[in-house]
Amino acid sequence: MCGDGATIGEPEIFVIGGNGSGIPVYRKLQRQGIPFITGVLHTNDADYQVARELAAKVITEKPFECISRENYQKALEAMKKCREVYCPLKDFGTMNARNQELLKEAEKLGKLKKIG
Repeated sequence: MCGDGATIGEPEIFVIGGNGSGIPVYRKLQRQGIPFITGVLHTNDADYQVARELAAKVITEKPFECISRENYQKALEAMKKCREVYCPLKDFGTMNARNQELLKEAEKLGKLKKIG
């Protein structure tokens, strides 16, 4: 796909982003025409604003809430269907602790790739 907007198609890459860390990755994947999914993003996160325009799908959580088990499960199932997982996010706190669980699962599944 060329130009602006979300890439169309079945997501190939799952991005564990947040706090602005995913924005460069989202833009790069969109420029390359690679459909991707990202999550779990709080809807007041800087990443969310860009992801909702560029990602094939965004899994979200309410602002200031811990990531729910339901949204974690949605993300995990989506991640398992993707060929690779990128994690530009380096800091995990109370509200996004389940994203760290996603990272550990990606490592176990052998899907975690270095961004480069």
